[in-house]
Amino acid sequence: MSTNPKKMTPAQAAQLLRNHPIEAKGSARAADASYNVCLGYEDGEFTLSWSATSVGKWDWVALYPSTSTPNDQQSTYQWASDGNSYGTGVKVQPGFQARYLSWDSVSGQYVTVAQTPAFPNTMVCSS
Repeated sequence: MSTNPKKMTPAQAAQLLRNHPIEAKGSARAADASYNVCLGYEDGEFTLSWSATSVGKWDWVALYPSTSTPNDQQSTYQWASDGNSYGTGVKVQPGFQARYLSWDSVSGQYVTVAQTPAFPNTMVCSS
């Protein structure tokens, strides 16, 4: 099965990966990979940038209104394979967080592999 993630939401992708173990196994995150995500702003709107030593087919980055917002309730997202920066269109507000998520085939769900602290903060990239 070769499915294009660009035509799905992360929730739809999660359902597909749960139902198709072969696809999920091929897209699982690398155990030794390193990930980074940064939350910035330009012209009063949030921007996301990220890097990964291994970008998975189903990896995505997202903006969340708070650090306690569940992974499936993002304000906006972009598939990581679509490039390493993203203008979110969301106005800058305190409390927002950026996350990089990757599929974990062991738990059968997306997991946060990098996240920023809440905005504004002196450190706007993950550690």
